[in-house]
Order: sequence, then C-alpha cells, then structure tokens
Amino acid sequence: MSQSYAPFGSAQFGETVFGAPPLVFTAPPYEPFGRAIFGETVFGQPPATVFNLAITINPVAYNGLQLNWVPPSTANGQVLVRSSFGTPTTVYDGTVLISEIQSDPPTGPLSASYLDQPLISGHFFYYALFVLVSE
Repeated sequence: MSQSYAPFGSAQFGETVFGAPPLVFTAPPYEPFGRAIFGETVFGQPPATVFNLAITINPVAYNGLQLNWVPPSTANGQVLVRSSFGTPTTVYDGTVLISEIQSDPPTGPLSASYLDQPLISGHFFYYALFVLVSE
C-alpha cells in the first residue's frame, strides 16, 4: 500500500519537495507582559487593572523621604515596598512599609503618605505601591 503526497514547496535549490508538510509551531496565545523578580519572562494574562499612579517623593532633613500619592478610588488595599536594589516588581522584592487591606464595609480611607525615616544618606532607594482591587 503506497501513500501519495502532493508537492508542498520548494527546497533550497529549487527542487520540488514531496511528503507531509512540516509541523508549524504556533505561539502561545499570550504575549510576554513583563519580567519577574529574577529576570525571567512572564507569560499569561497581564494584570487586570493598571493604574497611572504617581508617587511624589520629597527629602526630609538628611535622612528621610516623604512619599505622597493619591490611592485609586476603587482600591481596597495597598502595599508600599522599598528596595535598595531596584524597583520592586512584587511585594516580596523589598521591605514592606505599609500593608493595608480594607474591611467590608471600609472603616476609613487608605493611607496617602508615608515618612520613610531614618535612611542612610548617599544610598538609592526604589519604591513601588501595589494596589488591591476586588470586584
């Protein structure tokens, strides 16, 4: 019993190629959306909510920084993280300065400022605010 194949393409030197066409790998349905703590590419659904949140940082004396921000109105919680190695990408990437989760119903507004003191002069510090939004 013989099987016949139709030509499916041309090879490097123009000859006709017969046989089963090669398998084509299709990429996963998700594009990479970021880097994890150790630099590996993160695939999957990107975070559902992205906020355009700005933290204002002002020096206080020689050993402190005053951080101010406006929490999103839909936030149910927040975690402020400081690192001296780079911008924190998870809540585990540094020192947790604030960790707040609102009860249901909320008992009051979320913090909108933090005085980070005492700090070592001449060092770099990186901050990230992670916001919890429940639907």
